[in-house]
Amino acid sequence: MDPLDLSVYENFEELEKTISNAEIVIGIPSRNVYHTIAYVLHNAIKGLEKYARDRKKAIIICDGLSTDPTVEIVKVVKKYSSVPIAIVPNIVSKGKGGAIKTIIDSVHRYSDADKVILLDSDLRSISPEWIGILLNALDQGCNYVAPLYRRHRFDATITNFIARPMTTALYGIDIRQPIGGDFAFDKQYIDTIANSKLWLYNPWSLYFGVDIMLTHTALAHGFTVCEADLKAKIHESKDPAKHLKNMFIEVTGSLFVTACEYSDTWKKLRVSKDSISR
Repeated sequence: MDPLDLSVYENFEELEKTISNAEIVIGIPSRNVYHTIAYVLHNAIKGLEKYARDRKKAIIICDGLSTDPTVEIVKVVKKYSSVPIAIVPNIVSKGKGGAIKTIIDSVHRYSDADKVILLDSDLRSISPEWIGILLNALDQGCNYVAPLYRRHRFDATITNFIARPMTTALYGIDIRQPIGGDFAFDKQYIDTIANSKLWLYNPWSLYFGVDIMLTHTALAHGFTVCEADLKAKIHESKDPAKHLKNMFIEVTGSLFVTACEYSDTWKKLRVSKDSISR
């Protein structure tokens, strides 16, 4: 597919028509994931059918100008889906954060949805139950839901050695997967994050640094944050030599910019060992 041909995507009038009446929106950032996107969509749709049967729902795919058949596969799934699907281009950046910003801005501007779920597009372990677990956490009063995965102890190096300990040190709350990728949040959080100046001041938030920015914004603004046990997470393998360097730079860059922005908040916190123990 020609990455410069934006005619394959829906325009924003079509997007508004798709999501305007939705109470629940699932957002999926994608780029060159033709081998997994149908599986992720299938489970997202089944989850909405099972756990949000009587609620209006929609799905937004924000695609990073894929050069493989990702867009064509989404359109085939859309044709037979019981849940409205819109696929729009990520023209904000070349990274994941630009797609998530597009999803958040779209919901904030075109929809009154009170619940948003973000899912990675390269998942191989997602099940319909993920949707139910994330929605249930929001229904129980959480504003922001972070994922909790069961992972090999040598997996998630950036999470285990940087993102998690820094988050705990700053806010006194042990969020074990602050950059997990599969989040859920309510309208109150949507209104806050959509208007955050960090989208402008933190360039890394438009790339892999988006997840840590989302989590720290929730903590700094005093939202109720909880974790949802999604069991194992298996996603498409990546070449560490190709991807880990940029991910490290973008996550740590975003972490420190965000920490500086919210320093007035975390400097005032007083915590004890009991407040971060489990």
